[in-house]
Amino acid sequence: MAKTLSETCAHNLLDGMQTGVLWFDAQRQVQYMNLAASAMLRCGLEKARGKPFHWFFPKTSVDWDVCRLKILTLHEQMIEREDGTRVEVSMTLTPHEVSGQPGWLVELVETERHTRIMEEEERWHQYEAGTQLVRTLAHEVKNPLAGIYGASQLLLKRLQGDEKAEQLVAVIAKEVKRLQQLVDRMLGPKGALQKAPHNIHAVIAHVLAALEGEKPGNVAVRFDYDPSIPELALDFDQMVQAFMNLVR
Repeated sequence: MAKTLSETCAHNLLDGMQTGVLWFDAQRQVQYMNLAASAMLRCGLEKARGKPFHWFFPKTSVDWDVCRLKILTLHEQMIEREDGTRVEVSMTLTPHEVSGQPGWLVELVETERHTRIMEEEERWHQYEAGTQLVRTLAHEVKNPLAGIYGASQLLLKRLQGDEKAEQLVAVIAKEVKRLQQLVDRMLGPKGALQKAPHNIHAVIAHVLAALEGEKPGNVAVRFDYDPSIPELALDFDQMVQAFMNLVR
């Protein structure tokens, strides 16, 4: 009874795999295949049992003397199925005894699926590398930003009484703080939007002041705000960035 339960469990595990698995006996005749192999070959176990290796893989050449001694992997093997369709697989043959009987365990992986998995892994590695690069750059940017902000505060004290200069330095300080917060978001998990009531006119005024130095000499800005627009719940820094992108 224990042996029966063990075999049932093993079959269930094999049937849960995405890799096609077959076992060929010493005469190279199939005695077992899991569900994934049946799906690839479009052939059930009852019909397949006892069929020779070349019945499934007529174009696959195997050095069986070598394969008795070591694992053999064959790529780009084309299988012609009974319904006339074809599928390309990578095949691994492993010498493997079952209940004391010598034979071979054959594993099949569809090339398309294997390629897709490899591409997904490559994209993940690229994402990790990109994330690490961004974090490194963000760390390098933090110190200069702190220095610029400190200098702007000292400059603001020296320019007291010069309203226009104070406004420009205040814009610099606010932009530096916004960049510092952006860097912090790059270094840590993305948090929720920092929404608060803001006048959209204040957002636009800040953007135009920050970009004043980039404005061509032949461009004039005319302000025509609608005072009836109420305050909106928004993330000030995110809106500033959005309007900067639009203006530029």
